[in-house]
Amino acid sequence: MLYNRASLIIFLFYNIIQCLQAIYLTVLYMAAHSENRIEVHI
Repeated sequence: MLYNRASLIIFLFYNIIQCLQAIYLTVLYMAAHSENRIEVHI
């Protein structure tokens, strides 16, 4: 039970990181190709 819960949490965190990375790359792509260049500071 504990193992399943830990693996579920890891799976959820992995999905969240993947979504954030996709959003971040999309924002970078849009900023790079927009007419008004936006400087992205990490």
